[in-house]
Amino acid sequence: MSVIYKGTVGLKLSFESTNSLAGASVVRIYARKPSGTTLAWNGTVELDRYITYVTQDGDLDEAGEWVMQPYVESGGWKGRGQAVSVPIYDDFEY
Repeated sequence: MSVIYKGTVGLKLSFESTNSLAGASVVRIYARKPSGTTLAWNGTVELDRYITYVTQDGDLDEAGEWVMQPYVESGGWKGRGQAVSVPIYDDFEY
């Protein structure tokens, strides 16, 4: 993974599923900021197995350790996938 900086816009986040996501009614990526605030980004399904989201202005607004986790509702099933830790750096950090 490359270094990600605070304020990055247009970054494509992607989570792979072991099951087909075709027909999923809700697709999200939950993100917990270093401050503890939790966000829910509406994702899209790509190639039936990937949950993706492209960061917008204001999304990655804190430097520090973020935790991100995919969430899906499909048919009678709903649940979260594996969470990942994502370091977001301040300007000039590496």
